[in-house]
Amino acid sequence: MTINYNTGQCGIVQVTFGNTTTTVNLANFNAPNPCQGAPRI
Repeated sequence: MTINYNTGQCGIVQVTFGNTTTTVNLANFNAPNPCQGAPRI
């Protein structure tokens, strides 16, 4: 499996598994938003 972060859009990645490639929006997951930088404490 490979993950390509170079899609030109923050938070959008392409995931390739075998012969299948899909586009994933990381904002759809319960995780820190990669476009907002590190969380402040």
